Amino acid sequence: MEQTGDSAESPTEYVKRKLTPYRVTMNDLEAVVAREEYYQFPGSLLTVCCLTTLNGFSVTGESACVDPENFDAVIGQKVARAHAVDKLWALEGYLMKEAFHRGHNPEHEKLHRDSRLEGKDAR
Repeated sequence: MEQTGDSAESPTEYVKRKLTPYRVTMNDLEAVVAREEYYQFPGSLLTVCCLTTLNGFSVTGESACVDPENFDAVIGQKVARAHAVDKLWALEGYLMKEAFHRGHNPEHEKLHRDSRLEGKDAR
């Protein structure tokens, strides 16, 4: 699974690089996040990000700062979110690999899942 974050690569780029379109992209991850929440523990330099997916599953990421003088809440949230996204990336990669293992087309599975979440009939 390639974590390039570039989901806007054209099919031509896939052909040039001899890659298949079957990979988890940042757009895929953003599409399954329903909610994100941040919490900084009082009196600490620890920031936690909780990403909740459309199906209700949650992953967390953390960031901590060593020196209070260097603490920046915005940076802490960005780092914590990046760590949560890394966990989500692994889970979505597992789902795609499981679809391959079961002989399913992951793109069809993703479309079916997306349609189900939107309340549409996926055919």
